Amino acid sequence: MKAIDSNLLVYASLANHPAMTACEHYIASYPVWITSIVNLVELWRVLVAVYGVSESDADAKFTELRRALVVEDLTEAVAAAALSFRQSYGVDFNDAVLLESSRRRGVTVLATDDSQLAIACASMGINVENPVTPPVRAEMTKWENQNLPAKGLPRILLRVHRWIEHHDARLARDFHSATQALSRLV
Repeated sequence: MKAIDSNLLVYASLANHPAMTACEHYIASYPVWITSIVNLVELWRVLVAVYGVSESDADAKFTELRRALVVEDLTEAVAAAALSFRQSYGVDFNDAVLLESSRRRGVTVLATDDSQLAIACASMGINVENPVTPPVRAEMTKWENQNLPAKGLPRILLRVHRWIEHHDARLARDFHSATQALSRLV
């Protein structure tokens, strides 16, 4: 059994993402994948907050993957061990939960595009696989620069703008203008 990180699931979920095909084929090439419920929650959040996927589409993807993968629950014991991994390896909590879930299951391969998680895996004797090749990475960088707002404030302002737009189109236009096209707070 192999474990899979949310970033590869996100890429495979986005119809126009440069890594979609590589990730879809990679995932389809192995019959049983394990992940953590925390990673599926992260997938949902990233799809909505970063890539602008509608909540209903993110809900559908969450449900589809919950049924297709072996999904480990977050228990108190897993969370406690994950806190230790998070501190020891400098990974996000969700990655630490995936590491602990993998360790408990005896997983020997974890698929991820996260270099910090890959380092933690190596330290724990877990092999890392990544279907994102250097040419795909170059395409991803170009695509993200063209299609995603910059990290930080612009991304936050975009999320706020989308929420306002859902409730009041005129106020959303004013917000867009007042933030200088979602680039700064004035």
